Amino acid sequence: MEQFTNTEELLRRIRENVPEILGGESNPDMEDEVEQIMCVVENAPRVAPEGVRPVAHIAWRKRPKQFVVYDPVPTNECLYDGKPVYTRRVLKLEEYTVPFCSNCDHRLDDCAGSFCPVCGSIIEERRRT
Repeated sequence: MEQFTNTEELLRRIRENVPEILGGESNPDMEDEVEQIMCVVENAPRVAPEGVRPVAHIAWRKRPKQFVVYDPVPTNECLYDGKPVYTRRVLKLEEYTVPFCSNCDHRLDDCAGSFCPVCGSIIEERRRT
């Protein structure tokens, strides 16, 4: 498929070659089938080749310095009207940073690999700045 980098060229080749594959003039539904194939190709999502994708870098940002966690109290110790009771804790993280894509601001994780799963940018740097 490397030779079909241009959509118009691909559509031209389909229009030239598919009718004889579908039976040519002897197939009364041939024109409708060709148009359906053309419609599928025209509406197919396109992926930019590797050299055209935008390049992004890791933007390290600090998370909120504190957040609230609710832990359930073991059920054999305390119940209120038959419902579990929770304790509230406030956690503080001073120097905790997480990676974000510099192109679309999506938070990255270890599963992202070398590209952003949202915008498709190639991630070149994985170092903290």
